[in-house]
Amino acid sequence: MKYRFDPSFAEAVRIRGLTVTKLAELAHVSSSTAAAAIRGRDVQIATALRLARAVMETPVVPALEQWVRDDHLDVS
Repeated sequence: MKYRFDPSFAEAVRIRGLTVTKLAELAHVSSSTAAAAIRGRDVQIATALRLARAVMETPVVPALEQWVRDDHLDVS
């Protein structure tokens, strides 16, 4: 069975300051698998769980969270 993360997963990775390499290391998966998951490609359920756990266990960097929020503001 496979799972596909929505774009909020990439945002969760970003606001924690995680690189693809660091996420892969924390989740014990390959960098290409971590990158695929971030891009919204299908991954195995067990892999998705390891990736999600790695993200959840990494604290949010407040400055990055604010930057992501500001980046999504409509200033038109």
